[in-house]
Amino acid sequence: MAASPIFTRESAASIDGIPSYFDGEAVNWDSSLEDLHADTTENHFMDVLTRTAVFDAIRRNASTVDQILEVGCSSGLMLAELHEQWPDAQLAGLDALADGLVTAQARVPRAEVAHASATDLPVDDGAVDVVITINVLEHIADDATAFREAARVLRPGGIFVGVIPNNPALYDYYDAHLSHERRYRRGEPAMLASRAGLEPVEERFLGQYVYPPFWAVKKRNRRIGDRLTEAERAARVEADVTKTGDSRIGSATAKFEAALLRHGVGLPFGIRQMVVARKP
Repeated sequence: MAASPIFTRESAASIDGIPSYFDGEAVNWDSSLEDLHADTTENHFMDVLTRTAVFDAIRRNASTVDQILEVGCSSGLMLAELHEQWPDAQLAGLDALADGLVTAQARVPRAEVAHASATDLPVDDGAVDVVITINVLEHIADDATAFREAARVLRPGGIFVGVIPNNPALYDYYDAHLSHERRYRRGEPAMLASRAGLEPVEERFLGQYVYPPFWAVKKRNRRIGDRLTEAERAARVEADVTKTGDSRIGSATAKFEAALLRHGVGLPFGIRQMVVARKP
């Protein structure tokens, strides 16, 4: 018997064959940022580490992985890797920016893909086992509603896995250029999950061993940011993302960190936070 669709609401429109549930609210992301993200995220050591950590977290904490929803699926890289990890799972991905969704659908034809908002998921209550959101919540003005929506669509016992940037004191022109509403304090994602009705079961940091030089660079950026033009900031962001993504030291360190995280070994700081929370 065919599985019931994850996106159950009737869509009012479509974009290149992708159902659209979007109501025209402002999107804190644009095509140029989407292109930069698509060009760098597949091989950047921090993104590889993040995806690995998310897969491991699902294996540790999810009792069933029959339906997975990715909020902020972009062009479908994570959906494709989720399909490799759990080939029998029913997958769905949505994004508030439509640009990458056709690519996502082509990458994973069996996945459901939709143009929709994290604060208004076109999904029934208690419909999925796992909700994933990576580097998305910092773009959402009303992130508390996004947490509540994730909690709503999870089945009892289902898990939420969220990854977001750490430490508000490091917010700089890089964050501003990437349209980040915020960086998060330690423990803040777990607090938001709790307020949404979820039970935090893991709080981990990612990018722990490269955090000291990252901290130093971010502090420098905060000092010089006001002296840079918008064009200079954009050029620096693109150069920094490309340069660090090719770092052999970063890649080796990320593999080392991933191995330690699997054994529960971690430090109380890092570039990103990962929170895992379960629906009671």
